[in-house]
Amino acid sequence: MEGDSSAASDNSRLLSLITTGHLPARSVHEQMWQLSMATQQSLAAATCQCLGVAALCIALSSLAWIALETNVPLHLLKRSEYWAVIIYFGVPTRLQSQLWLNETQSTEIVILSSDQWVFVDVMMGICYLSVLVGFIAFLLDFIEIKKLGVARLIIATVLHILSAILCALVLVFCSWILTIIQKPSVNNLLNKHYYVTSLGVSFYLTIAAFIFASLASIFSVWSMKVYGKDLLPSQRVGDSETKETNRFGPGAQQPVLLF
Repeated sequence: MEGDSSAASDNSRLLSLITTGHLPARSVHEQMWQLSMATQQSLAAATCQCLGVAALCIALSSLAWIALETNVPLHLLKRSEYWAVIIYFGVPTRLQSQLWLNETQSTEIVILSSDQWVFVDVMMGICYLSVLVGFIAFLLDFIEIKKLGVARLIIATVLHILSAILCALVLVFCSWILTIIQKPSVNNLLNKHYYVTSLGVSFYLTIAAFIFASLASIFSVWSMKVYGKDLLPSQRVGDSETKETNRFGPGAQQPVLLF
């Protein structure tokens, strides 16, 4: 009972302090309003970059850069032949077909030769590098290190732009790999066996990551431009009060009217 009474008294004291104005209660909007314009733009850049990194992580976990789909007619669904798709980091490399009753006879369709797998490796490396760069840029925007000053904004802006460029390179490599797969010699063979290739889910997730990284770059550049030019609202009020005091204070020079 004593603990309940003490807690109630503490709550009543807090309420009295808030009502009298000695302990002002601030909402989230008021706290955001008190931030400088540069900090607000940095937080917006951090939010966009966080979404971009999340989209890239989902794209890497999905591993569906090139989709291989079948459009077999209904009258051929009960055929005795089946295909196994060999996938390398989300990219189909070859189809291996074996007869259901005779496993010794098999055929193979090479979609992407082994010497062309290096393009897939480069694409994956660029994608992982984009995740790392975007995460570092997010930390620089979210954690305000005052010792770095404007250098923090410059580094974050460069990393945001670099993350967007890396996402664009991933899109270029993925499109290039698709054009290699869809060359006439391979594409005609796939169409003969009722297979078609297209861009996968990971490609479109990378497009979303590129858009978010580009938005983060815009917000970061804006933050760097307004850095040092804007003051906090409290500082603005303090400066205006100081100017008014100096203007109409005891030591201020009063204008002399001549008649």
